[in-house]
Amino acid sequence: MLAPSEEESWRQKLSAEETKRRALESRVAELETRANASSRFLAVISHEIRNALNGALGMAEVLAKSELNEEQSARVQVIRESGESLRSLVNDILDYSKLQEGRLQLEQSPFQIASMVRGCVAMAAGDAEKKGLELRLDLHPEGTNDWALGDSGRLRQVALNLLHNAIKFTDNGGIEVRCEIHDAEQSSLPTRFRFSVKDSGIGLSAAEQEALFHPFAKTLTANSRPRGGAGLGLAICYRLIESMGGAIGVESCPGEGATFWVDLTLPKASPTAVDSENSWHSADHSQPMQVLVADDSRVNLRIAEAMLRHMGHSPHCVANGAEALRAVEDSEFDIVFMDLWMPEMDGVEATRRIRQLSGTKAAIPIVALTANAAPSDHERCADAGMDGLVSKPIQPKDLRQAIQKYSQGRSESPNAGNP
Repeated sequence: MLAPSEEESWRQKLSAEETKRRALESRVAELETRANASSRFLAVISHEIRNALNGALGMAEVLAKSELNEEQSARVQVIRESGESLRSLVNDILDYSKLQEGRLQLEQSPFQIASMVRGCVAMAAGDAEKKGLELRLDLHPEGTNDWALGDSGRLRQVALNLLHNAIKFTDNGGIEVRCEIHDAEQSSLPTRFRFSVKDSGIGLSAAEQEALFHPFAKTLTANSRPRGGAGLGLAICYRLIESMGGAIGVESCPGEGATFWVDLTLPKASPTAVDSENSWHSADHSQPMQVLVADDSRVNLRIAEAMLRHMGHSPHCVANGAEALRAVEDSEFDIVFMDLWMPEMDGVEATRRIRQLSGTKAAIPIVALTANAAPSDHERCADAGMDGLVSKPIQPKDLRQAIQKYSQGRSESPNAGNP
């Protein structure tokens, strides 16, 4: 047995350890609360920014398709380019936040590697041409048609980031894009490929290369100047490629250009339909649909209405969830696009009430419109009975794909094609 003094000493030690444990638990809970508050703040702010951005870019898109003279077209193009720059920054901030919190999920779908690379080069060709730069693509082996399983959208994001950086930091000469695909003939092995972008620009010192893939790192050497950007793009690229199990790096010397490369191994996949372009016109020649759009922003409604009419559909627009509920009760629709945050009745509550209606009205496809698209939004949408989600700023491709996906089997309905 312990002496009374020893027993008291052990009790004091245990009490001190218990106090430390409780203090640690309290600190962890406090940090979690702060993190949740930070995520919520980012969600609210991004919702407001992207709503306004959706309006600016959407109306610029509508205006660009109207009859304009040369000077007016040039001004609209400036608006579109400025808006795209802002959208890129907002997306970078959201992507970095998701990566930091481990919330960014990678898709796994079949895509053709060579087609993805060619598409990226084609998208960057205009910017290179404006600066008088030669943009070359070297695809090895030439004519390859390998398909891989992975997130083609995120890979495209990385490739375009490297291409645009090369163009931005190159004033003379050219840019060479090289894609090397290995194991093309062996179906039992995964597809290995290296994508590289070599420029004749200002180059990078060893110190700059060391810091390049860290967030907010921006180079400024004696022979360069600040060229914009938040310094998040390459940090995001690094995290994305790392999460795919690949590697990304750079080889460079000051004044001698730079070569950025990505090495990646992905499972092979069977060929499938290639994603359609971001066109305003429906590519599947389906019958016109009766589409209900609920959004408290008049600008967003006008944009969605213009896009849907260009696709050959008949849109009906309302300003809140209560009006959407009444519209579904009174009329027949093939699909509903529902903003999540609206006055009087939000999209989640409106969806719950629609699902409680009788007959076929309760089963109408409902797709959420949101500027955040965080996991919590997905959960709220699913719990309310929504079928899918489209992120803002709204893209024509996303609207068309949602209509094609969620209205399948309804094109033969009595209201399909009716005015």
